[in-house]
Amino acid sequence: MRNRWVATHMPTTLQGISNRARGNKQAQFGGLYRLLNVENLRWCFYQLRKTAAVGVDKVSFYDYEQNLDENLNNLVDKLKAKSYHANLIRRKHIPKGNCKTRALGIPTLEDKLLQLACAKVLTAIYENHFLDCSWGYRPRRGGKEASYRLSMELYDAMAMLSKLI
Repeated sequence: MRNRWVATHMPTTLQGISNRARGNKQAQFGGLYRLLNVENLRWCFYQLRKTAAVGVDKVSFYDYEQNLDENLNNLVDKLKAKSYHANLIRRKHIPKGNCKTRALGIPTLEDKLLQLACAKVLTAIYENHFLDCSWGYRPRRGGKEASYRLSMELYDAMAMLSKLI
């Protein structure tokens, strides 16, 4: 399953890193910053949620997409010059009940894009180190899936136990 995810979804640059990490658990990776290029950022851009809330800059997915090539080139230029700084987080308070609220932080679209791109690079390296029984914030392995699998295992165990009794 892990190999299928790598082969069908990753750009070739990330596939190479993933293959190297799988082949050599002690491999060290340098120069990963260069993977924040236009090709990988474009790939990540189209994985962002199109209807997500906008940050403090009020730029939506569709606004950014109108000049996507120019925006991505400008972002890569800022990254290369090491002049990119994360923008402020927009705070939205959501009512919780009992007259309480929960603060929600909403980053700008470029911040979301770079966070996703960095997460993809790290996933390409470290996904290979996890066991199949490891769950959590991994591709196709969330808490709901873990709960479902556990309930199926318990159901099978109870069925087997009831046959023995």
